[in-house]
Amino acid sequence: MTWNVEIGPNNGPDDSDAVMSWVDITTFVNDSLMPIGAGSGRQTELAQINPGQFSATLNNADNRFTAGYTGGPYGSGFKTGMRVRLRETIGYRSFTHFDGNMLQPDLTIQTAGIDQVVALAATDRIGRLQNGRKFISTLAEYIVYNGGSTLKAYWPLDESRAPFRDVVGGQPNWTVQAGASATLVGASPSYTPSGGTNPPGDDARGILFVPSSAPFSTINQLAQYYQLSLNFSTSQNPISVAAGTPMTIVCWVNLTPTWNAQHAIFSARLSNATNPAIFLRRNDTLVATVNTGEWESGVADLSGFSLDSVGPYDFGGRVAIIGMQFTYNSPNAIAMWIDALQFGGTVAGTLSSPGALTGTASIGPLAGSISHFQIYVGAYTRANFLAQRDAGLSGLAGQYTGQRFRTIAQYAGVAAGDIMADPGTVRMQNIGLAGTDPLTVLQDAVTTEQGRLRVAGRKLIFEDDTRGYNR
Repeated sequence: MTWNVEIGPNNGPDDSDAVMSWVDITTFVNDSLMPIGAGSGRQTELAQINPGQFSATLNNADNRFTAGYTGGPYGSGFKTGMRVRLRETIGYRSFTHFDGNMLQPDLTIQTAGIDQVVALAATDRIGRLQNGRKFISTLAEYIVYNGGSTLKAYWPLDESRAPFRDVVGGQPNWTVQAGASATLVGASPSYTPSGGTNPPGDDARGILFVPSSAPFSTINQLAQYYQLSLNFSTSQNPISVAAGTPMTIVCWVNLTPTWNAQHAIFSARLSNATNPAIFLRRNDTLVATVNTGEWESGVADLSGFSLDSVGPYDFGGRVAIIGMQFTYNSPNAIAMWIDALQFGGTVAGTLSSPGALTGTASIGPLAGSISHFQIYVGAYTRANFLAQRDAGLSGLAGQYTGQRFRTIAQYAGVAAGDIMADPGTVRMQNIGLAGTDPLTVLQDAVTTEQGRLRVAGRKLIFEDDTRGYNR
């Protein structure tokens, strides 16, 4: 009988077994100083299963297990979150007693230059779900999980104060900027972080903008306002567009229905010789073809190139999803998606060359709220857009407990192949995920079902209520 302690310094914390490159560190385990500890389970049949724990003491004379030390054999890989497992071999069979992720290691110097040890502690999948990152919101988690590699930037815009950060692509933060186009009339403008109207299926509020107005003909002309601004030129990871590859802008808005001036949703530029402008806006009624105003999206430069999509739509005071998608050179095309509608576009001229988002971009000025601002490059389809619309309107309502369990586990980073979930027998209501740890939401599904949550190695397992009757 032999046992082995292994670590995965060359892998990610949630990598599957198929790609793991395990490193055996058994010879460094000082079990005479402190025995290896590993355990999991629950105290009674009716209790919830507790996170599994592992502990060991490692000899560290050459600093190989010193967190942050890059000169050792593990480089920067020995750090919090690294996978750890304990295995026992009896004859020709091996058994995994523990498989989890390392907590913050504790370095202790017993005698300088002679005895230096590290206390290695780890927790299993249940503990990682309990101690991992908190969820952003119900819709935000849907967007991040389903965005894949095409989602190049995503600002939930749900923070309680500026700046507003990108949670996926490392793009610059949006900051608040004041502006004016006319003399102030009436109340001063304002903006309220987390004061907007959230989509019905979501639990995070975006930013509410209230500009001041000045009467002009039949519209409320912008007088003074706040808007969001960032500089794509400072990005460490530029968002580039290649010929034939779509770029898609998506966000959720709730425009003030009594405000009939222009709402500027987004404007930016591409970096090439003609520096074309990108825009998505709702025009004022002075230039609209209908009383409710006319939506327009486009890409245009001074050389005569333009992609333009125009269509009328009135939200009637509701929160809704909007988007634009453009492709240039093989083919030149543009489309605008507003709620469940799609508007095609027209093309004039040619664009000189590919480019990247550059320079100052803005969201606003507008009257109302905006949230969940996304930029995709690649195969983002209208079907993806409509699926997000459904998610924003209904959230997670109507899922069976097994579906809820699987959805939340995947949002938390557990690979689909590492989830074993029974279907469940109970349908669940929508739930607010903002600020909640994954384990709490998983346990809610388990409690609703009167089922059981457990782990077996890397497998996260949900057993529904029928198990109690059919065993």
